[in-house]
Order: sequence, then structure tokens, then C-alpha cells
Amino acid sequence: MNGLTFEPFRSAYQRAARQLIETNLAQRWGTLDPALNPDLLDIAAHYRPGWFLLAFHAQTVVGTGALLESEHGVQVVRMHTLRDSQGQGVGSAMLVELEQLAVREGVVQLVLETTKTWHDAIAFYMKRGYEQTHTTDDDVWFRKRLMPQVC
Repeated sequence: MNGLTFEPFRSAYQRAARQLIETNLAQRWGTLDPALNPDLLDIAAHYRPGWFLLAFHAQTVVGTGALLESEHGVQVVRMHTLRDSQGQGVGSAMLVELEQLAVREGVVQLVLETTKTWHDAIAFYMKRGYEQTHTTDDDVWFRKRLMPQVC
């Protein structure tokens, strides 16, 4: 998508980011249980120890993605694209942006998980160099080793 820009999350975009993510989750699962997503109540506070990015096109939030330190390592989370923008490269561009941010921060490996039945997401990450490491219950885990930037 031409004209795509990325910005760190700001509280002014709380509503837009939360709505995009919750809409995607409801579309994926057919229902939404807000209790399962407490991080969306205050994105700035929850992701303060990490990085939460927004993708913009024509001043509209069209994507989200975050890096968060967890017991598994630095984890890619909250990858979502506005439905009308899906298939236009927003997710791919967001993932590249997150990977570049991670490299600048000295991260050498990213991990992520998705649901076993979310076949589109699995294919998306595998196409972008993530390798499956293991499964737990209903989830598939991936990792990608990052290459440091050469000056």
C-alpha cells in the first residue's frame, strides 16, 4: 500500500486501535469476550515496557503490531489490519517495521504464537521466514532470528 506510515502508539489513538483489534477478533471468532483482552483497555499502560506501533494510511489507522517482552522472549503481538486494507501489504510492512525496530534495540530473535486453526496467519508468518518451534494446547509457536544491520 502506497503512503503507509508508522508511528508509536499515542493515547489519542486508543479508541481507533482498540476498535480495529476487537473488530478483527470478533470477525475471526464470531464473538468477542473483552475479558480475554484486558491489554486493550489501556494500551499505553500495558505496552509501556514494549513497543506498540500503528500503521496509517491517509490519516486512518489501518494496522497495529507490537513487541512485548515475555517469558518466551521478545514476542510479536497484536498484529491486525483493518479489514478494508487486508491483502494490500499492511501486515507485511508492519512486520518488517517491527523487525527493524527489534534489531535497532539489539534483539536477536523474535517469537510469536497464533492459534493452530488460524491457517492464514500461519502461512503469513512462514512466508516471512518464521519457523515453527512447537505447539501448546491450541497454539503454534514460531521464531525468527534477526540479522543485525550492517552500517
